[in-house]
Amino acid sequence: MEIPGDHVSFTAKHKGWIVAKKMEIDEKIEDIDIARLLISIRDTFTHKIYEYLDGDINIQVIEEMVNEIVPAGRLTEEKISSILATLKGGAVTRKLSEIADTKEKKDIAKAILVEKVLAKMNLAELTPKMIDKYAEKRQAL
Repeated sequence: MEIPGDHVSFTAKHKGWIVAKKMEIDEKIEDIDIARLLISIRDTFTHKIYEYLDGDINIQVIEEMVNEIVPAGRLTEEKISSILATLKGGAVTRKLSEIADTKEKKDIAKAILVEKVLAKMNLAELTPKMIDKYAEKRQAL
């Protein structure tokens, strides 16, 4: 199979989920445009990963844990430190043990919990919106 010129391509079709994100890359396409597409692809499959894991790991319980760990409202530096310390604490480990019967499963559940806690604290990963705002400012200069 011959691979065409420079491009980014992500397609998926499974059950009712269909997604296609593609970009042909030429000299007019900037690296930031490629980064934005890659972040968009990552966002797409991150949400689906949780859905596919939900049969083995109770994502609902993890969501409840996130809501218990991260309070609503503005977070001070002290509160952020406390939240991060909570993630390393025994109470979290015990709760994860209730939904994960193996070490490997608990490791996955904890990673999901950490990702979701960081997101609720607004310490999440890059988003396409962030890249868009940066690109707009960059063009204005």
